[in-house]
Amino acid sequence: MIYKYYLYIKDIVNYSLYLSNFLIIFFFKLSSLLIKFLTISPYLSCSLLLRPNNSIKLYNENGFKKENDAKDFIISLQSKKAFVKEIKKSKIKENAPLLFNLAEIQNECTKRFKIKPDETLDIIQNLYEKKLVTYPRTDARVISTAVAKVISKNLNGIAKGFKDEETSNLIKKMVDEKYSTDLIKTKYVNDSKITDHYAIIPTGQGYENYDKLPDLQKQIYKIIVKRFLAIFYPPAEFNKISVTIKVENGNNEEEFTTSGKVCIKQGYLEVLKPGKENKLSTIDEQNVENRRQFRYIKSIKKESGNQSGKLSNKRGTNKSTN
Repeated sequence: MIYKYYLYIKDIVNYSLYLSNFLIIFFFKLSSLLIKFLTISPYLSCSLLLRPNNSIKLYNENGFKKENDAKDFIISLQSKKAFVKEIKKSKIKENAPLLFNLAEIQNECTKRFKIKPDETLDIIQNLYEKKLVTYPRTDARVISTAVAKVISKNLNGIAKGFKDEETSNLIKKMVDEKYSTDLIKTKYVNDSKITDHYAIIPTGQGYENYDKLPDLQKQIYKIIVKRFLAIFYPPAEFNKISVTIKVENGNNEEEFTTSGKVCIKQGYLEVLKPGKENKLSTIDEQNVENRRQFRYIKSIKKESGNQSGKLSNKRGTNKSTN
């Protein structure tokens, strides 16, 4: 016990030293490169990274230490030829996120409803006491093997007792598409990551108490239900494309890269659709714009075009070395 206590104090001291040596450095980077088809749409989630030769003017290849150096670099690129050096295409899959623990559901409710963590805890505690969800004070985001073996009870309870049209349609699709409910070998089941209690999930019970709940509590309950249902849906699938642009700049060649992805199969995203706080109301709306740009990118061959850049003030961090 004394040894553990010593390690704890040592960690605090080390972290204190880390903070005392921590420096905030401001740097400037090119936030977008306007090259024909890369008049970047905000929908593309595009990130252009500057990769010139090593220079004392740069900060960790992320940008320039001085604003004037960044502006001079932009001016040096004006009216220069830009070429598509490389286009990489691939398909990627993305699984549903892990289940809620207390911290995760508190963060989610803070973002969606602007409520404090303590208020979220009180609501989840009430849902627990009404037998609607499992124990809230947990740091686990997975369920145990024992629970996974009988998880169909939770699903059946929700299907029969939760009178919500959207949820009913999601469960109906699971049945129609014959989605597997066997979670044993998935990332959502891990006994070693559970201390006292497993993740917060709907019990499939307690619906005699549901109608009397305040509207906010009903909304939070539905968030927990949808996160739970999402793990039974297939992965979302995306087409990913990465483009490398080469710009001739005197005796040097500068390279810029950008990448983006288009959802081709929604999978679990059909359950966890983007919220109203997102700039795009639906994934389909996002993909309309993405596909438009991707069709153009796919059709191009290595060609040249004019380009210009714009500055964005980014905050970088660096730890001093003693």
